[in-house]
Amino acid sequence: MNLDTLGATGPQRQAIETLDRPLLLCAGAGSGKTFTLQQRIAYALSPESGPAVEGVDRVLTITFTRKAAGEIKSRVRSVLRENGMAEEALKVDDAWISTIHGMALRILREHGLELGLPPRLAQLEEDRAAELRQRAFDVVLRESEGQPESPLAQLIAALGATGKGSDARALTFALMKHGDTLTAGLDAFDFGPAAASPSGIMRQAAAGLEEFLAGGGSPKQMEKAEEALRQVRELLESSGSLTYRQAAAALAGLGLPSAQGKAKEAVRALKTSLAGLVMECVLGCNEAVAESLMAVARRVQEEYGALKQEADCVDTADILRLAYRALSDRPLLRQQLQQRFQLIMVDEFQDTNQLQIDLIGLLCRPGLTNLCTVGDSQQSIYRFQGADVNVYLKHKRQMTGEAKARSLQLDANFRSHGDILAFVRRICGAPGFFSEDFLDLQAGRNEEKAAASGAYRALAPRISVALTSYGSKQRGETAKTAFAKQQEARHIAQWFARLRMAGHDAGDMVLLLGSTTHLDVYADALQQEGFSCHMEGGSGFYGTAESKLAASLLRALVCPLNTRDLFEALSGPMFQLSADDFMTLSTVVKASGEQCAEVRRRSIGRPFVVGDGDGAETEETDGEVLQPLLPAPGAALGRVLEIWCRAQATVRRDGPACALRQLARESGYFSRLQEEGVTGQAKAANFLKAITVVEGLQAQPGAGTAQVAQRYQALAAGNEKLGSLQGDGGQSVRIMTVHGSKGLEFPFVAVADCYTLRPESGALLCAVRDGRAAASLASSLGDDGLKAAFEKARTTVKNDEEGAPGLPPLARHHQGIREESAQEGLLEKRRLFYVAATRASEAMLVSLCVNNTKEGLAPKGVQADVLGALFGEEVPRQDGTADYGGSQPLEFAFIDADRLWNEQSEEEREETAGAAEGRVVEYPPLSPDPAPAVVAGWGDGQGLVSYSSLTGCEGGALEGAQAVLEAYVEELDGPIADGLQEAPAVQPEGGAPAPVSPTADFGDGAGEERGESFSDRDKATDFGGALHRLCQLDALTGEKGAWGRFEAVADAYGVRQRQRLQEAFARWLASDVRREAREWEWVQPELSFQAQLGANTLQGEIDLFCANGPAGEGGRAFVVDYKTGGQPQETARQLYWKHRLQALCYAYAVLRQGFSEVSFVFVRVEQEDAACPGQPQVVRYRFRRRAT
Repeated sequence: MNLDTLGATGPQRQAIETLDRPLLLCAGAGSGKTFTLQQRIAYALSPESGPAVEGVDRVLTITFTRKAAGEIKSRVRSVLRENGMAEEALKVDDAWISTIHGMALRILREHGLELGLPPRLAQLEEDRAAELRQRAFDVVLRESEGQPESPLAQLIAALGATGKGSDARALTFALMKHGDTLTAGLDAFDFGPAAASPSGIMRQAAAGLEEFLAGGGSPKQMEKAEEALRQVRELLESSGSLTYRQAAAALAGLGLPSAQGKAKEAVRALKTSLAGLVMECVLGCNEAVAESLMAVARRVQEEYGALKQEADCVDTADILRLAYRALSDRPLLRQQLQQRFQLIMVDEFQDTNQLQIDLIGLLCRPGLTNLCTVGDSQQSIYRFQGADVNVYLKHKRQMTGEAKARSLQLDANFRSHGDILAFVRRICGAPGFFSEDFLDLQAGRNEEKAAASGAYRALAPRISVALTSYGSKQRGETAKTAFAKQQEARHIAQWFARLRMAGHDAGDMVLLLGSTTHLDVYADALQQEGFSCHMEGGSGFYGTAESKLAASLLRALVCPLNTRDLFEALSGPMFQLSADDFMTLSTVVKASGEQCAEVRRRSIGRPFVVGDGDGAETEETDGEVLQPLLPAPGAALGRVLEIWCRAQATVRRDGPACALRQLARESGYFSRLQEEGVTGQAKAANFLKAITVVEGLQAQPGAGTAQVAQRYQALAAGNEKLGSLQGDGGQSVRIMTVHGSKGLEFPFVAVADCYTLRPESGALLCAVRDGRAAASLASSLGDDGLKAAFEKARTTVKNDEEGAPGLPPLARHHQGIREESAQEGLLEKRRLFYVAATRASEAMLVSLCVNNTKEGLAPKGVQADVLGALFGEEVPRQDGTADYGGSQPLEFAFIDADRLWNEQSEEEREETAGAAEGRVVEYPPLSPDPAPAVVAGWGDGQGLVSYSSLTGCEGGALEGAQAVLEAYVEELDGPIADGLQEAPAVQPEGGAPAPVSPTADFGDGAGEERGESFSDRDKATDFGGALHRLCQLDALTGEKGAWGRFEAVADAYGVRQRQRLQEAFARWLASDVRREAREWEWVQPELSFQAQLGANTLQGEIDLFCANGPAGEGGRAFVVDYKTGGQPQETARQLYWKHRLQALCYAYAVLRQGFSEVSFVFVRVEQEDAACPGQPQVVRYRFRRRAT
């Protein structure tokens, strides 16, 4: 193997050749570490190295993901073949190249017999593991019933009716999750020293007050201190058994001197001292809670283990712990594996935890001589999964110290242009940005080659920074914040648009987010600029709980009487209905007078398909009146019924994707996930991926909700990758989380929402130190008063720079964990920004949204780092440039959201505020109402009818239907109103007159409904469907958004005649009717309706519905229907009669809702109006309710 021909850098070659000692390889972003690893394996097997390794099966390579393992296997196989080692290449598939969990599971399976493990040991998927944990907790919960002294009963009593994340179940699972990453498990937790007794704490308070009085102060200060001392002494003397709660309340209620005058510092010290004692009292209340929590966690873990053993399964934590114990307890097995692996390489070592490092250490030979670790502390971003960068830093010190490892840095970046690296250096290279020295990446790619390929064609600088400023305390906080995010998103979309104008593909553009909270805002902005966009996903998506939830919701929306799917949807994380709720849903009572004569069962889906969803309707069965049980006023069940019924209406109107998004928003599902931090954001991203998939499916021809649900299920069964579903993926902007982008690269990257910390919201605080977990419970778990006292005390201590060292032991323990957690959180955010910035290869936009307070801009976290590194303390308030060390200054944009907000009208502000609050804008409902008084003698009452199906009725039946319609609807300004009731005839060339049917096939919308061919190459239903979809997009996103989706829509409907479709759509966009429609207050495309018509139900779908306000007296509506095809020789009279029945049916449905008047316009988008060139032909009608 000739290393001279590899083109490796000096450090890469040294890493490849170092096989006889430990190797610590620090590999920066884009530095070619995968290349180095694969070449190192090949060189170790080559004759040039000895060979140092006897076979590829003697090499252990551990990767962070299965995808990375597969990539390394593929590359190693190729390199071995290229270097004449074909026999070794054949062994690669069975080589020890896997994740650490894959490696550990393989060890357990190979040695299962001697370890006493079942022969078919299976790994639990996470959703199944979560289910077993829930069952285990339920077992312990049942054991505690009637046992008030049991640990779980005491834990529940202590927690009380607390808020999110603080209940006994969640607290127990949080503790177990932390323990899974530690070698000692639950035994690793330390809840700190014991608190002093309540009386001892009060005596300390008395001593502090006495010390202050001895030092002296103003008369008023002395008087206040003496009164406080009197109260403390009185409590000590009068209370025989003082509790922590009493002591905390007494100390928090003391009136203390003001910090002013000569005794100012003494008063401040006194207040800090007493605040620390308040904290100690509150934390003392939690000591018994911590003991109960540990006992419950051990018991739940025991029961969880029994359930796993019964199923012959292990979870991910078990795999590592069982492998560790096997190697620790069996020296022969450990020696056997140490001898097997001549070379051990571990990639992404910065994302390991103590248990993983300890397990790897057991596999290494003495002195770690066969170990090579590859990592970069600047890219450690998986703290939320238990990764601990401090463990990696400790490992680095061990390797360079006692192990005497060779330490090498791969700092040549082959990915990014030098300007991007210079910007990263300016921000991340600042002193103190990282916890260790900055790994400064140097540009290593061939810029001449990149320039020749047109990698960057734009004229603007490669680096852009945008600052959106807003004042959250002025004119409504929610609206201003939401408006600022809209302006930020708009600027990002415009940045991408400029790149598109320069000739770059949308598929090369990526928006990286640290949080998915505002994902919809960014997606809307991109669509307004004519981009399609999608969330990027991976192959394991369909196995996630969120994908399964979406599938259940889809099937339940199709048929709520499918009780299995409905139960899964309602009992899952979105709605979380209780057993009592399901009892209410499934119960009706047989009424006898005013008495309840009999209780009966019914399907839980019945309330979701009967009436209006409020659960108040009665049911009649065989003459009996059955009254359902009603949810309590304001109960969760009543709210769920309302949300579900709105979603069903949305399905009919906008399709299942919109309904899923609405359910997630209105149920609070997205809000709850955001409170879970990064883990919750990953779950939200999964559900949003599901919505993206559904959007793609419903855009396919002939895809109703039932078909979408079936196709989604089929995709799940095949476990296809999300990316393969994006028909226009090559021309679609990708939106990804920064975590999801790890290891990838993209030409053009915009970065947003990854700068600030979310406050700690859980009840359990943890900090890992040397394999031990320092733990503490939140300030107060069941008493809001104590919590307020604690937070006030903690603020006092925090404001005193010298206060923390003087805290009592337990308070100091708690405060230390908080401060350490906050610092680690900030460092993690900095690393997250570094990872995001180093994904870009050609150009990057860093977008910041900063609050503007009375004191000025108030950037937080990494926002402050970025602005401080670029501008110091004086951040400009206008557009400009800034030097950062690149080839040209960066482009800086200042977006004053306050100014833009103030330029808006009151109506625009209200609209923004409503969007921020998640307000549901309800369009006028078009749903069944009581049957009209006129009784028609037609139809069998067994089905639904449409206007087109009426034309196929016998003459008498059609006349009966028309009689019902015209008894309710009066036409204005038309031939009927003028007394001209005779239908005209068409005179074809060379033939006799022929009657014109309302659905005569001139190739327009009527023919499309029957699926008749327009031509051999382009079915009318495909063409018409595509045109309707484009017009719908125009109504929803505007002209740019519709044109941006043109190719995708045409592809989805299989339209080959693109020029014809473009001309028809352009004619609609230029029409006076479109301008007229946009002037109405309410505009809604594709609005479905049903209305009782005699003994049948009339159904249909309005292409574009407009109204001047809610239905009612004076309410007017305007309806547009698009028609394709048609013949130029049709006269105005012929067209009038051709479409009149449809207009009459739709007018009937609209007027039945309470509107006083409705106007109809049929727009023939393929036929030009001879009298108005450029305009489409139109057919107009106007109706009102007939006076009775």
